[in-house]
Amino acid sequence: MHRVSSFRPVFIRAGLPILALAMATSLSMTGAHAQSSECETLGKKLNAYGALMQRAQGFQKKKPSPDEACSVFTGLFNAGKDVIPALEQNAAWCHLPENILTGIKGQQDQISKVRGNACGVAAQMKKQQQQQQQGPGLLGGGDVLGGPMRVPQGAL
Repeated sequence: MHRVSSFRPVFIRAGLPILALAMATSLSMTGAHAQSSECETLGKKLNAYGALMQRAQGFQKKKPSPDEACSVFTGLFNAGKDVIPALEQNAAWCHLPENILTGIKGQQDQISKVRGNACGVAAQMKKQQQQQQQGPGLLGGGDVLGGPMRVPQGAL
């Protein structure tokens, strides 16, 4: 079985600096920049991305369930897909450093891999739970097409 904790190093190396930079720049927009609806929208998207990144980084201290990890990394990947075009269009207008865009773009592949691993483990666990609930199956005395299988009571 795959371990869900295989994503830890990428967020130690890359996530924290980008999160801090994204949060600082999106929260520090002032004056005409903050009044621009594009910059406000971009700031909200960066904050949503940052919040999901913080949740993912929190997995270093508290191991998530596979379902929780799948959910967070799916949300993080989708938030990245949402924020990248907004950054490409408005980062210069909103006076954001270019390294925010390159950092988020660079993380998308790794986030996608971690999401695939986490969701794969979650799916395996669900499958195992369903198999356990169904019982031992055909050879274990479970139900067959005509109903429960009966063992003859004669001389065995």
